[in-house]
Amino acid sequence: MTEPAGDRVAAAPEVLFSEQGASWLWVLAGPAAGVAMAMIQLSAGYGIQWMVPGLFLVLVSGFLAVQV
Repeated sequence: MTEPAGDRVAAAPEVLFSEQGASWLWVLAGPAAGVAMAMIQLSAGYGIQWMVPGLFLVLVSGFLAVQV
């Protein structure tokens, strides 16, 4: 109340927590997981059932994209 209204400077809020975040390169782990699952299926001798590698690709990529 003793300072004139024009002399007030808005103080920046104090930063309590800061996180840099991850790289978008991590999203490539989704296709890598899909390829790895396809290789596991091939090594078992049953051929590739595309639903499982595709599901791994979508889920891993999706969860990592949310976290980035």
